[in-house]
Amino acid sequence: MSIPELQKYYKTFLNCCCDNGLNFFKTKNPQDLISWICDGEKPSHIFGDFGMTKAVLYDAAIPYVIKIPLVNGGNSINYCEKEYQNFLKAKEIPEIVNCFAWCCYLFDYCGIPIYVMEKVDCNTRKISSYAFDAAFEYFRAKEGATEDSDEYKLLLDQFTEEFFSWDDSAKNEILLENQWTERVYELFGDFCWENDINDLHTGNFGFKGNTLVVIDYSGFHF
Repeated sequence: MSIPELQKYYKTFLNCCCDNGLNFFKTKNPQDLISWICDGEKPSHIFGDFGMTKAVLYDAAIPYVIKIPLVNGGNSINYCEKEYQNFLKAKEIPEIVNCFAWCCYLFDYCGIPIYVMEKVDCNTRKISSYAFDAAFEYFRAKEGATEDSDEYKLLLDQFTEEFFSWDDSAKNEILLENQWTERVYELFGDFCWENDINDLHTGNFGFKGNTLVVIDYSGFHF
């Protein structure tokens, strides 16, 4: 869909949300948006989620989501705009731009900025499984064990216990190197450091086809 088509579609989409009890765009109170996502009587095709800095609304049939910044007295930063600016910077580095899910500023709706991002498969169980497989393959090769060897099962049991004690950063490192190559992962890490993208847990990644991409890359200031 082109940007004008997305703008037209999502204006109708947000009108539908408001017609079904979403009063956030009148009150500008983020809690009203969160409450509607959790407990509102939404149409069956509309879904939502939220975190500390953004809320997401989407139609199950459309390959995009819209993001809405949760800005209030305690949080004055528009993290959706930070994310969009980070994407524009990433576009200038061909080696890493495909590590990021595409996003764009769409329009203001009742004075609230709305952003759009391509929808990806955010299956944390699948991502954890890929991380485990990548890490175990490295460990197995290092130990020189083959699948038909006597020590393979022992190594698998030993590694399984060890792997689940790792923190997200260790799991992400070996997963992303496996998915993107070591060179791309290094460039990605440098970019994240330079742009304060500091909240890269497993839940902030998803699969675009067979490619792993990051879907929340604004960073977060504690």
